[in-house]
Amino acid sequence: WGIHTQRAYESMRVRLYQFHGSARGPASFVSRFDRLQGFPGNPEDEPIRRFNSSEEAREFAQGNPNAVHGGLFGQPGERVPALHHFRLVHASEPADSSRIDESPLFENLRSEGPKIPYVKTFERVEGARIEGTGPADTEVQATVELRIPTTNQTFSYTQYARTDAQGNFEMVVPYSTTGYDEYGPEAGYANTTVRATGEYGFTAVPENGSNIYVARTHVTEGQVVGENDTLTQVTLEGQLDTNQTQDNGTAPDDEMVDDGSGEGSTDGGNGTATETRQHRGARAR
Repeated sequence: WGIHTQRAYESMRVRLYQFHGSARGPASFVSRFDRLQGFPGNPEDEPIRRFNSSEEAREFAQGNPNAVHGGLFGQPGERVPALHHFRLVHASEPADSSRIDESPLFENLRSEGPKIPYVKTFERVEGARIEGTGPADTEVQATVELRIPTTNQTFSYTQYARTDAQGNFEMVVPYSTTGYDEYGPEAGYANTTVRATGEYGFTAVPENGSNIYVARTHVTEGQVVGENDTLTQVTLEGQLDTNQTQDNGTAPDDEMVDDGSGEGSTDGGNGTATETRQHRGARAR
């Protein structure tokens, strides 16, 4: 079992099957392979050393030839950007085997836990366009939670954008939050069983500010599959003090949240991609 490279995390295999198209932030720990013997233990123990930020971890690794920034537990050394046109639409029933490369065991080091489906089906979609306004020259994070019915597990799709000097930004997202029944198999579209549990949430925190800017919005299935070209407009408004947000338990970008999807493993599983245009052709016939 080796430490995964940044190149492995940026492969389409990992970005689809493990991350489900979502962005993945940089780790705030280093892996010291001079002390790594066999399968690594709990990330809080040696040879894993944690830091207060990904910047501190990166600086330590650059000055230590036996340390690698991230590389374990589904956490890369550099942020992996989100995919804009691919989404998970179906996952098979959980596997019964206990292969050592199953994602929960390999990435999250659990001897017991929910099984992970080996087959996941992905669809290429046009994506829904979102335009918005917020604080100028600030990173905007958009996140939506989705549920996999075959495992009854949830995962989050996250994408980042940056506002310009006027506070404008735009995104293209592959997951919808409403309108699934209108574009189902009867209409010639994919049977999208992986569905959102709620709206997209948007957050932005200016580097020199004390407020957090937030917004929420729905995205329709028609927008995602390209049948509705309406733009979704959002306006982020200042709401909370950033210290209050931290007290309320908001997770930072580089914190690993165990959602059972096995992010980061480079072993096991098969994925298939389906073009939206094929479904349109089926409907036209």
